[in-house]
Amino acid sequence: MKLTLDRMCITTNDLCLTCSKKIKTGEAGQLDIEIGKVIIHAAKQNKELNSITLNKIIVTRKGAYLIINPGDKAKFEKSGAVLMNTLSDAVGNDVFLIEMPTKVSKLVEDLISPVEPVRTSTVFIPPFGEKEIKVQIKKEDKPNLPMTQDVLSSITKELFGMNAHYAYV
Repeated sequence: MKLTLDRMCITTNDLCLTCSKKIKTGEAGQLDIEIGKVIIHAAKQNKELNSITLNKIIVTRKGAYLIINPGDKAKFEKSGAVLMNTLSDAVGNDVFLIEMPTKVSKLVEDLISPVEPVRTSTVFIPPFGEKEIKVQIKKEDKPNLPMTQDVLSSITKELFGMNAHYAYV
């Protein structure tokens, strides 16, 4: 099992230097510890959870997104609704599982769900050819977006190295 912080640090509440640095820089926080404890406890009943990888936890107003490796979603679902309810209780909001996609457009679609993008495209910004993701959505869907443009952009920047912005059509 690979979590955002070391398993030993989570279970003992005594952070090593690496985990302490993650907390200080904001790469991880108290929520990472709480979610880690829930997953570690659930892994005692469901041994398949011992092979999952939790890459990142992203918190928005809609809830917390757990970015996991491809194939790990089925392992979480096999543990049943009890695990998801316990995770939701630990977060204090809904929890969503997103398998780490290979394409940024798939990640964007998952993040802004239930809003359906009209189109997602990569835009090259001169003079150095930097890339950005342009997400076109209907104007009437704007109030239903689960996250702001800044949050979406920071997530795509962190995971794929590209900013993202909305365009309303």
